Amino acid sequence: MNKKILAILLSCSMLLMGGCSLAKEEVVSKEADRLVGVYLTTEYPDSNNEHWVEYGTFNADTKFGEIPFPNMILPAEYDTRTREFVFPGLDGYALFEATVQDGEDVYNTAQSDFMDGNFHVISTDFGDSFELSGTLYVGEKTEDTIWKANLVYQTADGMVYLDGSGNGYSGNEGGFSSKVEQTHTKTVNGKEGSTTTMVEFSIKTIEELEHLVVYQYNEAGEQIDSKELTVTGEDKDVIWASDAAWAVIEEEYANSVKRTVCNYPDNTKEEVTHTVVILNKHFVGEPAIIHFHL
Repeated sequence: MNKKILAILLSCSMLLMGGCSLAKEEVVSKEADRLVGVYLTTEYPDSNNEHWVEYGTFNADTKFGEIPFPNMILPAEYDTRTREFVFPGLDGYALFEATVQDGEDVYNTAQSDFMDGNFHVISTDFGDSFELSGTLYVGEKTEDTIWKANLVYQTADGMVYLDGSGNGYSGNEGGFSSKVEQTHTKTVNGKEGSTTTMVEFSIKTIEELEHLVVYQYNEAGEQIDSKELTVTGEDKDVIWASDAAWAVIEEEYANSVKRTVCNYPDNTKEEVTHTVVILNKHFVGEPAIIHFHL
């Protein structure tokens, strides 16, 4: 799984690739804890799993009156080495931000397994606003998959968790988009402030890449070199030919061909790259970057 982690102090922007339209909006609200994002899974969480713990109670109305039942949550574990949150026993795809305390330093970190994303933070005297977005590319073999967008929360003392709440989606032929949003208000030292979190996410079905070739041409338009690259998930390297003027990256799919032109750099410090989407063994897209070297 390809992780992208970004830590920010006040405000930043994380750009991964592109954008998409929204189809559905869901507004959620929890009084005590703050919504920080979503964790997309292909299975519904099982609260009987050993990693789930009790977190408060809720009252259920029965014919015997109100009876308290425990709320069950799955806390995330924070890996200080990778700076990633992990939900034990539950594989999935993260798109959330959270507040992390490292000694005396307190900062916000964004964790994303999605592509085509943004992460924006706006801080004002009245509070903070966090906006995240991303797209998960999947293969056609996942069209019958049921996806669960588990809402992720963070407590005031820093615990990140999910509780199984969130919408489920099925029949993702062609893809779908959704949005979750929450404004969380709290009072500190008599001063009221708010934190707004908005997360937009999409699933987009793509064809599987079958062949990937780089052709190089001189100024006269003559082909002087070609190289077929693997269609696996690692980054790829291409050496510019000595008299190359430009190159064409050809991506061949079952029903289409995509060609992208890359020009020879004007100076040695200019980096030329191109990103392709490779489906992994789970038929989920991962970015593979083609690096051109002088």
